Amino acid sequence: MNGYLSIISAVAVAALLGRWFIRNERRRTPERTVLFFLGFLIFEAALYQSQTRIPVGLVHPGLGVDSDPTDHIIETAFSFRLLDILIPLALWARLIGSRARGGVAVPTLVWAVFISWLALAGMEGFVFGNRLDLLLFEGKAIVYVGLLFVVLGADVGKMLRSRP
Repeated sequence: MNGYLSIISAVAVAALLGRWFIRNERRRTPERTVLFFLGFLIFEAALYQSQTRIPVGLVHPGLGVDSDPTDHIIETAFSFRLLDILIPLALWARLIGSRARGGVAVPTLVWAVFISWLALAGMEGFVFGNRLDLLLFEGKAIVYVGLLFVVLGADVGKMLRSRP
């Protein structure tokens, strides 16, 4: 039951943050989204000493049976990090926000094509015999390239300036 609760909680948090990401894009304040991700990464790094041994919970939802109950870490058959869901939501918000402002900008279109190419290459490799873990690695690469795209859309100078 704990696994289902972590999945449900993660979906609820992702839905709320997804709305907030879209609002940030429409208000032309993507810096808030970037600062959120920076803060989340710092929080997660401070909370968990080893990033490969994060127990199942809100930041690492999962379902399934613990493969080694003696190691004091709850691992599951199916698990993911909350960031793996939030980053694609931020990408989606960027696309929706740019469309609401009167069309998709050329850099957004170029990044979308590049990320689509990575996804297609991963699926094609899987169809032609690559292992599933290689497809998952490709998916992880897409997520983190997507985060780079979200960061590049923000004005870092605006984030660093102090408010009067």
